[in-house]
Amino acid sequence: MKIGDVDARNDPALTRLVSDKALAVAGGALEAIYIRMKDME
Repeated sequence: MKIGDVDARNDPALTRLVSDKALAVAGGALEAIYIRMKDME
């Protein structure tokens, strides 16, 4: 299972950024949780 990527750029400011791919994955996970919780009502 892959949980992250290593960024080879030598810029410390980039350590605080979240990639578009990570945002999409997190959004999908939150949507799945929301749907599951809605179905439990």
